[in-house]
Amino acid sequence: MRLYAGSRRALCRVTAAGAALRGAATARRATRVPEPWRAVSQPSATSSAYASATVLRAGDPQVDGERTGGRQPRPGGQPARTDGFAQGFDQARAQPLTAQRHAGRPHRWPMNLSRNWTIPVGCRPPTIVPMTMNQTTANTEYAREHTPRLDMAKLAPEVYKAMTALSASAKKGLDPVLAELVMIRASQINRCAFCLDMHTKDALAAGETIERIIQLAAWEESRHFYTEREAAALELTEAVTVLTEGFVPDEVWEKAAKHFDEAQLAQLTAVITVINSWNRFAVTTRMVPGHYTPGAFKR
Repeated sequence: MRLYAGSRRALCRVTAAGAALRGAATARRATRVPEPWRAVSQPSATSSAYASATVLRAGDPQVDGERTGGRQPRPGGQPARTDGFAQGFDQARAQPLTAQRHAGRPHRWPMNLSRNWTIPVGCRPPTIVPMTMNQTTANTEYAREHTPRLDMAKLAPEVYKAMTALSASAKKGLDPVLAELVMIRASQINRCAFCLDMHTKDALAAGETIERIIQLAAWEESRHFYTEREAAALELTEAVTVLTEGFVPDEVWEKAAKHFDEAQLAQLTAVITVINSWNRFAVTTRMVPGHYTPGAFKR
């Protein structure tokens, strides 16, 4: 009986030792990195979900043989086996394995070849920066503000007061949002930065949307953002502002007359004329944009 028990204990120890050896061999095979698999530190085009930092070279018989279980590749550089792991390699360069093995599936970290790992764009560690990212540091310096040439309000106060009163009178009877759109469009044509800053802020304060203000410079290509009445006013604004292109065409005037009565048309003409005058004052004296707050000037 004692002999039987001793033999059984010895057999258990042998079995445990064999299992440990098999586990160690499996771990070595899983972590073994074949030397012929070389990485090239160049960015490559992959799927839209991942940005690979390395590319594997193909065409080496040892490389293809390692992937295909030891068999040599077929003529032309193609692997002998066309499973999902080896598919897609050509004679010159192979696509990254991640794009093939993980296309359309959740990303999993590979167990080996750590130098060929890819980082999901949304989950990269803070220390890893993609090569295509343009970073802006917190201490970026902007260009300095220019200095105004003169102050019209101080040097010509009577003119400034008259212009302010004229502006307030011209906008009477018109929709405030429409008046702001007209003044923004004229300021865009005249490239008046101060008036653009002022009237875009006033338009937003009056309830205008950012989308319509953005599209205003190309309103003819985005007419569906505006009503027919607004489009007629914008077309008249461009014709009155750019007189060097053939005066104000009859068809432009007639189109505006369909949406505005004579009194409104007179007020609209006055608004366009006044904003063109303000543009010329501001551009000539180099008034500085960026400091205006809505309602600061009572025009």
